[in-house]
Amino acid sequence: ATHAWAAMAGSRVGARSAVGRAPAAIGRGAKDDHAEAQARARYLQENVFKGRVYPNMDELPELKLDIVLANVEALYQEEQRPKPGEKPPGADSNAPVVSPIYSQVGPVLIALNPCQELPCYTQEWQDAFRKEGEDGTISTAWKRLGPHCFGTIEEVYQGLRTAASKPRTNELPVRQSVVICGESGAGKTVTNGKMLGYLLDIGREGGRARSRTGSKVWEAGLDTRKQQLAAANELLESFGNAKTIRNDNSSRFGKYSQLYFQGGTTPRSPRKQLASGDPLVVCGLKIDHYLLERSRLVHVPTGERNYHIMHMLAQQERGALGKAGGLKTFQYLGVADDVKKADGAAFDDLGAFSSLQKLMGEAGFEPEHQGLIFDGIRACLYLGNAEFEGSHQAADDSKLTERSEADFQRACSLLGVDRDKMLEALTHRQMSVIGDGTILSSVDKEEAEAQRDTLAKTVYSRLFDEIVGVVNGRLGDKDYSENPVIGLLDIFGFEDMLTNGLEQLLINLANEWIQHHFNNVMFQMEIKVYSEEQIDLHFEPPDNWECVQLFIKETGIIKVLQDQVTTSGDDKTVASMLRMHLKNHKDFVVADHQMVKSTIEAKKKKWGVNDLDMKHEQCFLVKHYAAEVLYTVQNFISKSKDDLKDHIASALRTSTHEQIRGLFPESSGQGASAGKSNKTKTVGEQFKAQLQGLMRTLQPGDSSHTMFVRCIKPNTAMKPWKFDKPLVGEQLRCGGVVSALEMRAQGLPDRLDFDAFVKEFLCLELNGASKKSIKERARDVMRAWVGDEKQEPLKYRIGISRVFMKSGVLGDIRARMQVKLRWGARLCQRKWRARKGLAMLQRVELIGEKLEQARAEAQKERVDAVSSVAAAFGKAEARLKAAQDMPTWKRAQQARARVGQGLQATNVDEQACVNFLHQFPARAADQIEGLVGQAASEAERAVVRRRAAE
Repeated sequence: ATHAWAAMAGSRVGARSAVGRAPAAIGRGAKDDHAEAQARARYLQENVFKGRVYPNMDELPELKLDIVLANVEALYQEEQRPKPGEKPPGADSNAPVVSPIYSQVGPVLIALNPCQELPCYTQEWQDAFRKEGEDGTISTAWKRLGPHCFGTIEEVYQGLRTAASKPRTNELPVRQSVVICGESGAGKTVTNGKMLGYLLDIGREGGRARSRTGSKVWEAGLDTRKQQLAAANELLESFGNAKTIRNDNSSRFGKYSQLYFQGGTTPRSPRKQLASGDPLVVCGLKIDHYLLERSRLVHVPTGERNYHIMHMLAQQERGALGKAGGLKTFQYLGVADDVKKADGAAFDDLGAFSSLQKLMGEAGFEPEHQGLIFDGIRACLYLGNAEFEGSHQAADDSKLTERSEADFQRACSLLGVDRDKMLEALTHRQMSVIGDGTILSSVDKEEAEAQRDTLAKTVYSRLFDEIVGVVNGRLGDKDYSENPVIGLLDIFGFEDMLTNGLEQLLINLANEWIQHHFNNVMFQMEIKVYSEEQIDLHFEPPDNWECVQLFIKETGIIKVLQDQVTTSGDDKTVASMLRMHLKNHKDFVVADHQMVKSTIEAKKKKWGVNDLDMKHEQCFLVKHYAAEVLYTVQNFISKSKDDLKDHIASALRTSTHEQIRGLFPESSGQGASAGKSNKTKTVGEQFKAQLQGLMRTLQPGDSSHTMFVRCIKPNTAMKPWKFDKPLVGEQLRCGGVVSALEMRAQGLPDRLDFDAFVKEFLCLELNGASKKSIKERARDVMRAWVGDEKQEPLKYRIGISRVFMKSGVLGDIRARMQVKLRWGARLCQRKWRARKGLAMLQRVELIGEKLEQARAEAQKERVDAVSSVAAAFGKAEARLKAAQDMPTWKRAQQARARVGQGLQATNVDEQACVNFLHQFPARAADQIEGLVGQAASEAERAVVRRRAAE
C-alpha cells in the first residue's frame, strides 16, 4: 500500500499533481538556493518517489512525461558524489547510483547543465568507464556508475570495436554517431568537448590499455591531437559564436566532428578486419559545419552581438585610428557594442583577439595568412557602412553616398579590388541578351544595399569555410575515408523564438529530420526488446516524415522559396505561393488574423516584451513534432540569396590578394557562364543538400548506429540548483522524449519484471498461488484481474522476464489493488472493532458480577439497608440495567453465544458487536465500574461505623 506509485494509480498526471501540491513555502527565506533545493528534494522523495529515483527511466513502471519530469527534477536535487560508484551515506544497498545531471530514456542521455563545476570528469571517472568497456559490461554500467556522457561515448566506442571486428559486407566505413542537441546555454559544447577528450585519451598511459608496442611516441601524438582539437574548437568559436539573449557564447553553426580510428599503434589497412581484443586509437580528425547563421553578420537581433571576431576587429580598428577611433561606429554591429555579458561584465574583445592570434598560430595559420583573413573580415565591417541613395537621373539608379565614401574605399582596399569596379558591380545587375551576351543595368538603392549585404555575407562565410579547411588539414592530414569513424554532431536544438524567420525554419527542419531518424532508431530498439522477450507484437511507430516532406518535396517550402528567388519574387509572393501549394497539407496551416493576434499576445507574455508586430498575410504555421510554430516570411528572399551575382564575383577575382581570388574561383557564381546568373542555389537548397548527406551518414545499418544526447538548460538565469519545471518540460518535449513515450505507447509501454510485479500485487493473488513459479503467479494475477492474454483489444503480454502492459492497464491494476487494500483495511477494522465489542460485553458482565458480590457482602454485614449504601447500589444498578436493556447488548450476546458454540461469526454478528461498542464506549463502562466501586466503599464505611457504634 505504500508503493511509490500507489498514490498515482489510474492517474496520467499523478506525478505532476503531487509535485504541484508542494507547499509554496518550501525554501522560502532560505539563505541560499541549495537549501531550497534540498527542501524540494525532500518533498519529492517523501511525496512522489517514496525514497527512490530512476536514473534509467526505462525502469519507470509508467513512462509518462509528467513522471519523467518529476524524476529528472528529483535527480537534479541529488548531491554529486566525487568518486565513481559512490552512494550517499546510509543509502540502501539496492539503491541505484545517481548523478544529479544525468539520466537516460531509451537511446537518449539527458544531460542537465549544472551551471557549476562538478567532480565527475576526472581521470578516475574515465578509468572506471573504460574498465566497464573492457570487461564487456558497459551496457549495464549505469547500474554501478550511473548514466554519464563517458558511459555513452564508451558504449559508442565498444560498438565501433565490435563492428570493426566483423567482416565488411559493403564499401561503407564502420561508423558510430552521437547526436548532441539542445537550446543555447544547455551545455552542448561542454558535453561535446568531454566526449571528444574521452576518445582522444584512448591509448594513453593511465587510460585504456596501451598498444602492444607501448609506444610513447603515439602517446605524445595523442596529447598533441587533443591540444589541437581543443585549440580548433576555441578558434572556431571566435568566428562562429556570438552573444545571444540566452547565452554569452552561443554556437551559430552546427558541427559534425569525425574521429577516425585505426587498430593498435601501427598503420594498417582500414579495410582489414580488427583482431579480437585489439584496441582502436584515434589517427585523424575532421570537422564539418552546417548552416552558419549568415544573416547575423548584417542584422543583429536586439540585445545580442555579432560574431565575436567582428567585435574584436572593430576594437582593434578603433585603437589603430587613435582618438578618432573611439567614435567610430560600424553599422553591422548596430547597438551591440554596448551589450554586456549575462553577469553584467563587459566583453574583453582586445584580450580575446590576442588569445585568438596565438591559437591560430598553433593551428597552423602563418602570420601573413592570419592578416589576410582578418583583412577580409575588416572589409565586411567597412562594407556595412557603405550607404546608397537614389540617382537624380533615373528612379532605378543608385549611387554611393558621399559620407560613406571613405569606408567603402577602405573595404575595397582590404579586399584588394578596384573601388570603381566594385561600385559598378554593386549598383548594377547583369542581364542576358540574345546571342548569349550580357549587359549591365542599374539597380535601385534597396537592391544595391542587398547586393552589398550578400557580398559581406559571402566573403565572411567563405573565409569561415577556409578556416575550417585549414583546421581540418592540421587535424587529419591523410585520407581516412575508409577508417572506422565516430562522429559527434553538435547541432542547434528546436527553436520557437520571439519571431521565427528563415533561420528558425531551417534549424527546425534539421531537428525534424533528425527526429525522424531518432524515431527509426527507437523503433528498432523497441522491436529488439519484444524479440528478446519472445513477444509477437506489430505496431507502427510515430512518423513525422510528412512534415519533413513539407519542406523538401518538389512543391515544398524550400522549392517554393527557390522559385521565387530565381524569378525575382518578393516576400509577399512567397507567402502567397506557400498558401497556394501547401494549404491542404496536414502539417501546414494558413495563418489568419486571430491566430497571429493570439500568438503575439502569448509571445509578449513569455518573452516579457511590449512591442511585437506580425502581419497575418506574411505568416504561416507548421505543426512540428515538438510544437506548432508560427513563421513570418519577412526577409525570406534576402536571406535566401546565397551566391553572389557572377559579375560581382568577377570583380573579386581581380583582387590583388591571391587569397581573395582563391575564394571566388570561376565556378563560384551561379552558373558556368554569366548568362546563367539566375540559376541561384538558395541557402535552403544548400542546407537541404547538407542534411541529405548527413542523414545518409547517420543511416542505421549493420556497421553504423546512432545514440542521442539531449542537453537541458535548467533555468534561464543559469544558476546552480534552480529547476524551472515548465522550461525543462518544454525542452524534454522538443528533445524527442515525448516521441520516445509515444513510441512506447504504440506498443506495451508499462513493464515490470516478475519479482517486482508479484511483490507489489501480492494481495491480488489467489489461494495456493505461492506454490507456482513466479512467472505463473504473475500470469494468474493478470488473468484474474485483467483478462486473458490473447483477448482483444490487446492489454498485456507475458514475456520471458517481464510483464508488458498497455498504457492504463498498470494504473487500473493498482487502482483495483487499492480498492482491495481499502476493503481489506475496512474488514480488519470491523473485525478488530467486533473483538473490542465482545471484550466490552465481557467487561460489563464482569462489572455486573462485581456489583452482585459487593451487594452480597453488604447484606452479610447487614448494611445493605443503610440509606447511603442503598442509594449507591441503586445508582450503580440503574446504570448497569440501562446498558443491558439496549438492543445492541442483546444482539451482541447472541453473537457471542454463536461464537461460543463454535460457529463462524457472520457479518451481522460482527456488526452487532461493533454497534454495541459504538453505543457503549469504554468511558461508559468506566463510569459504571466507578459507581460499583463507590457502592462497595460506602458499604465498607457503613460497616466501620456500625462496629464503632457497637
